[in-house]
Amino acid sequence: MADSSYSSRRRRHAGEIVEMEWHMSYKKRIEEQTHPKVAIARNMHSRLTKDIAFVDEHGNELKYCQDLHASYTQQAAEAEANVEEAEVELLEKTARDVQLETEEEQQLARVSSIEESQAEQETEMHRLEAEKKELQQQTEATVGILSISCLMENERESES
Repeated sequence: MADSSYSSRRRRHAGEIVEMEWHMSYKKRIEEQTHPKVAIARNMHSRLTKDIAFVDEHGNELKYCQDLHASYTQQAAEAEANVEEAEVELLEKTARDVQLETEEEQQLARVSSIEESQAEQETEMHRLEAEKKELQQQTEATVGILSISCLMENERESES
């Protein structure tokens, strides 16, 4: 029986050894899986620590840059609004210029029409002046003839 108890203890110890080997192997696999994650976490912690130190050291400068950025953004928005106002004003002036050009063309057409009418009237006036002159000449000739006729009649009457 001593052999069987020894054998049974040996089997039990062998089972415990196998179980311990399994646990050791399992622990090694877990370590292999977690080791890269721990390294990443340590690396991230290091970078975050550096970033925090940078912000602590340059916080005022960063705040200044943020304020400057906000100021530039506001100035850009104001400039854009000014550009939009200038575009509207330019469109209005362009519309007025087009309207004035149209009115000017209409006025020029009217002036041209008036000048044509004036030329026609001057031509008619020259024709009428020529006709008047001719009528004056005819009237003078008629008056002259009538004067001669009257004189001749007066002479006849005085002769008779």
